[in-house]
Amino acid sequence: MKNILLFLQITTFLLFTNSGLYLKSQGWEKLEELQNPINLPVMASANGKIYLLSGTSGPNGRTLEYNPTTNSWSERTPIPQGCYYPTAVEVNGKIYVMGGGQPSYANRKDYNYIYDPVNDSWSEGNPLPDARLYHSAAAVNGKIYLIGGQNGDGTTEWYFDEYDTGTDTWQRKSQILHNQSWYCGAAGIGDNFYRIAGGRWNGPTNYFEEYNTLTDTWTELNPCPVSLHAPAAVNYFDKIILMGGYCNGNPIDSIYIYYPDNDFWSLSFNRLPEPMAYHKATVLDDYVYVYDKDSTGQFGRLWRYKFAYLNTEDEIVFNEPAIKIFPNPSSGSFRIEFREKPVEQMQVMVFNILGKEVISIDRKLKEKEYLDIDMNNQNKGIYFVRIQQGERKYCKPVIIH
Repeated sequence: MKNILLFLQITTFLLFTNSGLYLKSQGWEKLEELQNPINLPVMASANGKIYLLSGTSGPNGRTLEYNPTTNSWSERTPIPQGCYYPTAVEVNGKIYVMGGGQPSYANRKDYNYIYDPVNDSWSEGNPLPDARLYHSAAAVNGKIYLIGGQNGDGTTEWYFDEYDTGTDTWQRKSQILHNQSWYCGAAGIGDNFYRIAGGRWNGPTNYFEEYNTLTDTWTELNPCPVSLHAPAAVNYFDKIILMGGYCNGNPIDSIYIYYPDNDFWSLSFNRLPEPMAYHKATVLDDYVYVYDKDSTGQFGRLWRYKFAYLNTEDEIVFNEPAIKIFPNPSSGSFRIEFREKPVEQMQVMVFNILGKEVISIDRKLKEKEYLDIDMNNQNKGIYFVRIQQGERKYCKPVIIH
């Protein structure tokens, strides 16, 4: 039933906007590597720079600053105590690093360290109400909202807390609707906080919930397209960009975009540079920055990408009247009917919801010819049919039930 509702929402949204998915305006740009990377850092942007903080390098953590103008890294004043799996959130030019484990995963902490990039100095805020790690956090209207994770006795923590950076005070808020919230995505847009997916690495979920900070209430929204553990989520011009994470036990390179005004998810045709999980992401100016270590763990890699806006020359056009796909939904096979003669070589590709290409056909069709697509050997779910004729691009969602 949820798949049918998602398909209907996709169709309604596309008819309303006549818009499409984001396409890349340029490739991911690989920036200066870190030769001596921090192990398991957190990441935030402030004062026009990118910061990697905390980590598990001995009794003291580190603070690294990336300058986009010079494409260079520099060491700054170390954080007083490094930790496993804390969170980092920027508010009003300062970075708040909260919680984590030290000296091991088993020892959860209630740390609340505050970094001032302008003065390159650290201070301590009011400790967390409960020690925890594997949690997530995001800012809304100058307050930090901290969700989920694991508490001191090793059980799942589903408390939801608000930290007022102006008064240095904590307040416990309404509990989330679903407590499987280890390493979920988190983002703040307007007056709302969003919890995205999460769960243990071998039991991820697709829960997607919105918290209204003005009414202290939760609402369950259209589910995340896939179940994910340890994705990265950012607010990019009041849309959520959800990247990577563990899906079915493996990291993925897919990118999903959520439109809050329409409660709608889309799959980007752009991918991460490689499959990632436990990676970090932040936004600076109009770039999304992603940090991950290489497979050997010897180098830290920073990438950035500027997403194209809708209604640009990169736009994929939906609902092209010259093309009809039916039946849709389908029990396994569907037909693409071309109501005009395709005058150029045509490429038809079908992608699953993870962004993996499952069918590719490259041919020139005759006048009024149709194309039958056999999906009987594919899993049930939502697929995207992409059709390209020269410079003309079309994309339509199809559901196999």
